[in-house]
Amino acid sequence: MNAGTFRRIVDLIFLLLVLLLAVFQCSCKGDGGGVGPCVHIYEEPILHIETARNIQSSAYLRTIVLSNITIDSIAQDPFFLIPESRSVAVLDSSLVCNPPCAFGTQPGKYTFKVSASGCRDTIITCNPNYTINKGGCPSSSNGGLRISINLQSN
Repeated sequence: MNAGTFRRIVDLIFLLLVLLLAVFQCSCKGDGGGVGPCVHIYEEPILHIETARNIQSSAYLRTIVLSNITIDSIAQDPFFLIPESRSVAVLDSSLVCNPPCAFGTQPGKYTFKVSASGCRDTIITCNPNYTINKGGCPSSSNGGLRISINLQSN
């Protein structure tokens, strides 16, 4: 095989690869386009705490602490609840929340203890779920649960 024939074969293979990539790219256009794995996007956290109040004084609480967090009775490491969060930080094994705040992406039965200065600790149980789920590539979830928390004075 001479050098000219070899060069033509290499050019032909390169052209074939470019065409295959172009066809594959176009075939994914309706699914978000691109080459690679499909991803799921959480457009917001699943649980939103809109307000926290002391019901005796009617004062809104600026900071609350969430601890002993479980989802479907399974203890959760707070660190794994914050990748999709708003106004939340991890402190030791708790979440510090400045309402309005939001966290989590996993649906299920959430149970946690809420603490705040001057208030009694309160156990909260709720069942957040996304109300909007879009399929395709990328897929997405949106429309988490919104709650308000009322705490009693010590």
